Amino acid sequence: MTRHLLIPAQGLTRAKSRLSPMLPETGRAGLAEALLRDTLAAVPAGLFDSVSVVTGAADTARIARAMGAKVIADVGDGLNAALEAARRKLRRQGAKVVTVLHGDLPALTPADVIALAADTPIIAPAHDGTGTNALCLGAGLPLPYRFGPDSRARHHAAAAELGIALTELHRPGLAQDLDLPQDVARVLSLAPDGATARALRRYLPTLERETP
Repeated sequence: MTRHLLIPAQGLTRAKSRLSPMLPETGRAGLAEALLRDTLAAVPAGLFDSVSVVTGAADTARIARAMGAKVIADVGDGLNAALEAARRKLRRQGAKVVTVLHGDLPALTPADVIALAADTPIIAPAHDGTGTNALCLGAGLPLPYRFGPDSRARHHAAAAELGIALTELHRPGLAQDLDLPQDVARVLSLAPDGATARALRRYLPTLERETP
């Protein structure tokens, strides 16, 4: 069985706009790079037949290639369209299972990624209870991608219409993304030594005084 991993990622200067109240553009770009590096570093070697970052940005593509990942060009019609196009491409190449994993998971561990490498459809909800941070599906399943607002419920609804049972996988490393200022404390407690934590301390120097 051939397994393939897709990691969607924006360009560094466009990422993490909801953190703008606490980080300038330079800081957000540095943080986005650290998040992608942490996510890619957690993927065990050899677990997937291919690991591809789906992006239309040259800066993100450069980081992906430097860390040993392939790059699939974003078609430019939104996240779900880009992932659908990437899945079709992998299916034509013989993929049997395609897993989508968001590229902003600073507390992700190899064990988390291994738990995703299953033969049954799996959804990993975000810590807010509404989002989807990972989705593992057979490449031939007709379940459409529904990433975006309320994606957890929308994925379940689409699966129910098709008679597909999605198993939920709850793990802190898969659930904890970094989108809002209130996420920072949880990230630092879960992954205090990762690239993301170091970037946060670099761009938010007050954290050094506030963190025990």
